[in-house]
Amino acid sequence: MTEQFLHYLWKFSVLPFHHLKLSDGEDFTIVKNGEYNQFESGPDFFNARIKINGILWCGPIEIHVKSSDWVKHGHQHDAAYNNVILHVVYENDIQIIQNGRRLPTIELKNLVPKDLMNRYNQLLSEKSNILCSKRIADIPPIYFQEMITKASVDRLELKVQEIDSIITLGQHQVLYTTLAKAFGSKVNALAFEQLSYRIPFHILKKIHCASRSKVLLHTSGLLTLDGSPDPNSTVFLLEPLEPQIWKQKGLRPHSFPVPRIRQFAELLNLIDLDTLLKVRNTSELYEFTKDIFSQFNAKVESSIERLSLNFQTNLLINCFLPLFIWRCRQSKSDFSMESAVDFLSLLLPESNYILSKWQAADVKPSNAFESQGLIELHNNYCQRKQCLSCSIGIKLMKE
Repeated sequence: MTEQFLHYLWKFSVLPFHHLKLSDGEDFTIVKNGEYNQFESGPDFFNARIKINGILWCGPIEIHVKSSDWVKHGHQHDAAYNNVILHVVYENDIQIIQNGRRLPTIELKNLVPKDLMNRYNQLLSEKSNILCSKRIADIPPIYFQEMITKASVDRLELKVQEIDSIITLGQHQVLYTTLAKAFGSKVNALAFEQLSYRIPFHILKKIHCASRSKVLLHTSGLLTLDGSPDPNSTVFLLEPLEPQIWKQKGLRPHSFPVPRIRQFAELLNLIDLDTLLKVRNTSELYEFTKDIFSQFNAKVESSIERLSLNFQTNLLINCFLPLFIWRCRQSKSDFSMESAVDFLSLLLPESNYILSKWQAADVKPSNAFESQGLIELHNNYCQRKQCLSCSIGIKLMKE
């Protein structure tokens, strides 16, 4: 038994509410289940309404597997739980007193539908990374598309929030750091971010374009500069990063840190950050980045050193689009998430190990918006077994 399963039962009224009674035998009626509190701290359901002996109570409801979990979770010391009107538990093993008041409690042990519990346990027992992979074909497309849309938008919002967390650095540094993290991808994002702090943009822009790659590599700790340093240059006074922070296990040679840092330096030479800050819509953003990527690949002789289409898409998804949304919100410019969705829908889907898992389940994204949704779905729902927070899992529970 899990709290998530009990939340599902309560949220969707899957319990025989007409048979529910308080553990002390008092008359009890549910008027309103309450609003599910999925993301904020505090009780599990807000704005519930119940009647006890004909008296209407309004307030939050808390749900636990055992009533003793109230003490285990430390709610007795949290004032946010002083106004809880009902404690819903699978097993009522102790009586809870909160704020000098005996907490009304109902026990669900003998009321949970066994067929539903078996269905849930069977779903969680699947060996696949994607628990519902064997039954995806049975899901009506509307449920799958609904969940992919939600997951993709949530993922994009998360990227914008990450940018917002470093706003104190100034706009140019924010752009510079965000681009650096995107070049690091998942494996070296943190190392690239530290590199952007170790040699900040206001210093880098003073360095001649031809020397930026060498200076960044020196500061990364991955390469030693030849020749004697200029004693008047503050660049050479910067302490290089520890080379151990850079990872390359499992990466293909073109994704190793050294070639990525060189590409990063070259792209910075081509991008006018002030022009990027003035981009007014996603159409202009697409044209701006398309031109930059074309210039970059035209200058590079080796195909290995060029930016692949897949990596260009990654930069658009993880850097340029979130930055555009962030800037629009900062300047209070007109912007709708629908335009971001349209932008992602025009891009080719990504290719990585997570999407290969979906492909094995015969799910193939047709564009970047869908591939982003599938990645988020895998990471924050499938991997965490949050099936009952997913419209696909909820639909399967009803089958």
